[in-house]
Order: sequence, then C-alpha cells, then structure tokens
Amino acid sequence: MGKHTEGQELVHATPHFSIAFMGNISKQIAPVFVFLPALFAAVMLWAIPNANGSGYSAVIVKSLDIPAYNDVAEGFKKQCRHYGISLMATYDLKGDIEEGKRDIQIIQELKPEPDIIITIGVLATTLARKHISNIPLLFCAVINHELLDLRGENIYGISSSVPFEEQFAVVNKMFQSQKKIGIIYDPAKTERIVSELTSLGSMYNYKFITRKVTSRNTIKPALDDIGKKIDVLWIVPDDTVISKESIGIFQDAVTKNRLPIFCTSSALVRTGALVSISPDYYSMGEQAAKMAQGLLHDPPQNSPRCMKPEKLTITINARTAEMLKVDISQFLSLPGVVIYK
Repeated sequence: MGKHTEGQELVHATPHFSIAFMGNISKQIAPVFVFLPALFAAVMLWAIPNANGSGYSAVIVKSLDIPAYNDVAEGFKKQCRHYGISLMATYDLKGDIEEGKRDIQIIQELKPEPDIIITIGVLATTLARKHISNIPLLFCAVINHELLDLRGENIYGISSSVPFEEQFAVVNKMFQSQKKIGIIYDPAKTERIVSELTSLGSMYNYKFITRKVTSRNTIKPALDDIGKKIDVLWIVPDDTVISKESIGIFQDAVTKNRLPIFCTSSALVRTGALVSISPDYYSMGEQAAKMAQGLLHDPPQNSPRCMKPEKLTITINARTAEMLKVDISQFLSLPGVVIYK
C-alpha cells in the first residue's frame, strides 16, 4: 500500500497551527499585522514555481524492491533536491499488479497532485501509463521499452538500451581471439535486436550462431545444441531467455562447460556471467531529475521523448574470470568498471 508521507503530515498539521494562532490574537494584535504580510509573501514564494524549480513536486513509483531500481530512486532523490524539486512520496508496488493498482489510485487522489511521476521498471510504468494521462510520466529502467505501448502526450523516458557499438567494444576487448558467438532468443521479443547485432558482427569478423526459442522450456536444449560450437554466449535482454529458471542453466554453462557469458545485466554477472555493460542506474536517477526539471520548465513539445543513458558501467566477475583463465587486467584501470570478487 502507499506510504503515509511527510507532505501529508504537514497538511494535517496546518489547521492546528491556525487555531493556536487565532487563540492568541487578542494578546498579540500588533505583531500579527506585522507578521501576516511576511507570512503571506513566504507562502506565495513557496507555492509559485521559480526559475530554479522550487515549488514543483514529484512522486516515485518502483515496480519492486531490487538494487537497480533502488539506485535509480536514490539518484533521483539526491539530484531533485539540487533542482529544487520536492519528493512527495515513494511507492513500492512489490511486483504485485493489485498492489500497483491501489497505489496508482492513491496517487490519482493526491491533493495537490504531483507535477511529475517517475516510474521505475515495467510494472510501474505500464500501470501508470494506463491510468494516468494528466501528469507527465518519466520512465526509467524499462528493458526493451520499444516493445511496450509507451506512447502518449505525457510519456517521456530514459532508455535502458546499451548502444551496440559500446557492447562490441567490450566484447572486442575481452574476447579478442574468440570469434564464434552464440545467441539464444525469442523472435517475438528480440528479433530486431538480434538482427542488428548479427549485421554489425560481420564488421568485426564475428560469426554468430543463433537459436530461436519460444518458451523457457526450450532454453536448455538450445544451449546444449550450440554450446560446443561457440566461444562466447551473448545473452540479450529477452525475458523469455532470462528468468529465475534459466539462471541455473547459465551457471552450468559457465562452471561445467567453461563457457564465458557476455550480457547487459550486472545482476547476471553476480550469478556467474563473466562480463556485462549496462546503464549506471544511480546516474540514470540523476539524469531523470535533470530531465524532469527540463520538462517542468520547457514546453513539452520541445523536450525529447526518450533519451539515452548518460553513463554506462562495465561489471566483471573476477572469480569467473579466474576459473575461465580470462585476463581482465586491461579493464582494472578503466573508469566505470565494477569488479565482483
């Protein structure tokens, strides 16, 4: 359920302040007339947005409580203060659709309503997109957002996609002599991504060996089929392929078959994949605050609908590298590299 916010506490406190003030008016009539104009001016300055963004408010809606989403939220909280945007509340949908619907209803009934809503993850974004059309929505950490119906006059976002050139740069650096790359994917979800990857691969002299799957039950047979034919497994952001059930399959590929895995998810690196390149989610939250400020000050038609992430992070599993005898020393001095040991 949505949290009781500090903003709501202040609303409840206001009537008590007024009653106490009026109760002492007969004793303090002269100071009151001096104090009221200043109080009125202060209230008006607080209520009217100024050039630095003060007076604007935001709400954060997270799909669930996971490190990447929390990083986005923390980055936004820090930077929105810099821009003078106050945070009314943070809602955690706990990955539950019904919980999400209740919280969205609460947000719709907030008085005053927020000036912008930051949604983090697919569930939060799709629910807000469906039920809220009168407040700007800025989505973050939505994988393959192009596949979702995120069109609308009030919809903006920061893409979670990593440019292919950046992905190939990491692959080239990590796997200089290994040219046979395997990809398992669901064509209904990532056909476009795989098609672009394989087209670009020829420029780098890579040979891609791909297998299509339509359900999670077919992942292991597909990997068994290509496992001995490839040097590296490249996992694309495909939720048919990436699931709790498939984590064990990929771990076996690493430990039993000595197959290095490249991906765009630092969470997979934590479970044993060798290397990933992904958005820096804390930085994405800071970027969202900057973008929110722009949306609140500039006419929406002049603002970009979706921006690329400004900062990327390379994540390497040192234990996997040692097991596979992969030299990672060339990455250690690079900025934005995280090493799991």
